[in-house]
Amino acid sequence: MTTATTERSVDFEELLARCDETDIQQLVGAHAVRLLRTLDPNLGLPSSLQRLCLQLHSPESILRNRETRQRLLQSLRQEEAAYLANLIEPNSLLQFDAHSVLDKVAIRKNSSKEQKIFDFFNLKVKESETTIQTPAINCIKPKYSLFDHQHRAMMEVLATLSSAKNRVVLHMPTGAGKTRTAMHIASSELLNKKPSVAVWLAYSEELCEQASEEFEIAWSYLGDRDLNIYRYWGAERDLSIQDVKDGFLVAGLSKLFERTKRDSDFITRLADRTSLVIIDEAHQAIAETYSFLLDYLVHRNDAGLLGLTATPGRTWNVPEEDEKLAAF
Repeated sequence: MTTATTERSVDFEELLARCDETDIQQLVGAHAVRLLRTLDPNLGLPSSLQRLCLQLHSPESILRNRETRQRLLQSLRQEEAAYLANLIEPNSLLQFDAHSVLDKVAIRKNSSKEQKIFDFFNLKVKESETTIQTPAINCIKPKYSLFDHQHRAMMEVLATLSSAKNRVVLHMPTGAGKTRTAMHIASSELLNKKPSVAVWLAYSEELCEQASEEFEIAWSYLGDRDLNIYRYWGAERDLSIQDVKDGFLVAGLSKLFERTKRDSDFITRLADRTSLVIIDEAHQAIAETYSFLLDYLVHRNDAGLLGLTATPGRTWNVPEEDEKLAAF
């Protein structure tokens, strides 16, 4: 702080005391003032409101707000205003009067002009109120990203699903990220088709649980709307087709097959709303009991079919099983 600034400085609280009642009410808030006066008329006196103002707002925050700063600086005496105006905008008084300069000047946070105003009022900015200048280039890391090989696989799958031959197997080794890749694909489908249902089928409750948990994470980063996850596996869970309208349905193959046998309307109406079917451990798809389900879900609404597998063949020494899966 320069000597000149110290000699010509103004005490912030003294300046606040010069403000008229309207300015103080603006700082405290009209609703708060009415409430205070209702509780105790003395609380609405200018001196009480000034103390409350300093309890609610720091001097720095008042000066950093353009509107409150303009109101406050209008209470400076002419010589005080002229001195401050010349500090922050030298030679400006040749064109404008001091209060007009203070009213028009743009003050950027943490700038030298702001510091001159703080010095003028003998204010020291608290450590917590300082900010760090953000860099010109700042890398934002995605929270649910794909590696390059996963992204390439996803793009190939999406291209195939959007073609006339809309069935595809995503074959990736264990640990290569096929589930995460598939969640991107399912999310892309649900983003592009609204409302629609993506159906995830798995043969075990453990795989169903893993899929529902993973999609919940994926959609929280990739989604664009509130979306339901429908869990349909295990003896305890039931599901009304009336409730399935827009979302991600995870179903156990056995449970869905048994429901279809006793309630054909369920699978028919589900198929009408389905735009993508994903089957985990895709080699299960060619089992007679399950291939019927998949065919029905896919053909009814011309839905895409995506199979996921780390081991395409059922057994290493029966290549016919691979051929059946490829044909399906």
